[in-house]
Amino acid sequence: NAHAAVFGGVDVYHTPFVRIDRGEFRHKDVRDILPENNRVPHLIPQLIASEMDKTERIIALFIEQGYREMDINLGCPFPMLAKRQCGSGMLPHPDKVETLLKQIEQYPDVSFSVKMRLGWALAEAKSSSRAARADA
Repeated sequence: NAHAAVFGGVDVYHTPFVRIDRGEFRHKDVRDILPENNRVPHLIPQLIASEMDKTERIIALFIEQGYREMDINLGCPFPMLAKRQCGSGMLPHPDKVETLLKQIEQYPDVSFSVKMRLGWALAEAKSSSRAARADA
């Protein structure tokens, strides 16, 4: 809201990710996605979850609030979430990613996007980068 009011010029805004913590939605997350709390022209809520039931609950919340576009976070590297196979922590588990992608097929009226990382381990990225420079 503040960015749109001061600067403008952005076509689409994404919310911080919504997650379920200890079986409940975090109140801050719900507040952040409520349409009455957002005055930007186009807002897409973002979810992060590693379990089917949590994903279902978050999608249901978004639909209840009138959203028909949603972003799936497969990019967050925060260790506390990644070790629970959320965000980028799901990437080393292609079976879980496939399950998630099959799960969203149940929502043909919803448009999904995916935020993700190109790789998993920083060490892999550094060594690949060094190898590419050495070959040049």
